Amino acid sequence: MFHRHARAPLRTACFLGLLSLTLIANSCSHTKASPPPISMDVVMKTIRDYGLGHPGLLSPGSSAEPDEADNLYRVHISNLLVQEDFAQLEKIAQQNRVEKGRLIGGYWKNYEFFFATGYPFSDGAPKDSDYRLQIDMLKKWIAAYPESAAARISLADLYANYASFGRGPGFADSVTNAQWRLFRRATPTSLGSTAPRT
Repeated sequence: MFHRHARAPLRTACFLGLLSLTLIANSCSHTKASPPPISMDVVMKTIRDYGLGHPGLLSPGSSAEPDEADNLYRVHISNLLVQEDFAQLEKIAQQNRVEKGRLIGGYWKNYEFFFATGYPFSDGAPKDSDYRLQIDMLKKWIAAYPESAAARISLADLYANYASFGRGPGFADSVTNAQWRLFRRATPTSLGSTAPRT
């Protein structure tokens, strides 16, 4: 006849035995053979073969030598917008997309085009009225050319710049309620909207 205390070591031994078998069984089912190492020559050959027939991601741009300075180009584009010469702006935007031209100093013409149309042209620091005037001009461009991607990109860029102007450069806790209202007013209610919130 076994004592009650005599059974405890037997139960513990059985439990540990079952636990060991369970761990061994689980560890056997999860082992994988490591793949053989791949030589660097094979990797490089695969990369070169993959690249054959694929267009490059970066465009080398136009082979023409740049002949315009970025600041003069921006002034020219801004003047076309002020004069509401939307046909010429459309032509230049299309030309920039196709030719991928650069300016003296290496800036992309396309980048400077949208800088000029998406930021108000002013003698000093732009004011709220400068942004509103530029928004009105861009809305006229969209009305004249409803399918224009360039006009909509310019307006979206201007709204982002206007919102940043309204909010100011400070940390969030230093932004006044009036600045937050201007920030919200400058942020369109939807991607398709051409009017700021009121």
